[in-house]
Amino acid sequence: MTLYDREWASRRPVLEASLYLLRDFRERTASQICAGLPKFIDWASPALVMSVLASEGRRYVRRIGRLYKIKEYALDTEDSLFEREWKNRKAVMENALGILRDGQPRKARQIVIVRNRQRRSAGKRDISEVNSVLFSEGRRYVKYSKHSFEHRILP
Repeated sequence: MTLYDREWASRRPVLEASLYLLRDFRERTASQICAGLPKFIDWASPALVMSVLASEGRRYVRRIGRLYKIKEYALDTEDSLFEREWKNRKAVMENALGILRDGQPRKARQIVIVRNRQRRSAGKRDISEVNSVLFSEGRRYVKYSKHSFEHRILP
């Protein structure tokens, strides 16, 4: 189990419990969601809830100011709400880290082009997804240069 898998294993219960609390379509703050979490997640803080909902839960939860509300279509799926999203982001992360392991700094566009060797053009959605994954889940493994817009793997 990688460090990334362990980090996700600690965030996953927070996301599942938060989505379960929000299933009644009532708007709640991060503090209210945190107070309603089960006892086995008593270590969670409002900051962690905000972080989890902003990254892993962004497709299922809408933020209105300080309030969070579940999106209507989020309850239509039969499997785990974010299982597909998690698998996709994990694959993007593993691919990006594999590409960056050679020590050469790369822009998100370059990472996407290497990922999709058959396709020479990198779509904006792919580029933003790589940036999103590396900025949120990859922040422990990758350093971003604001001047050159390049990602570099940490030693």
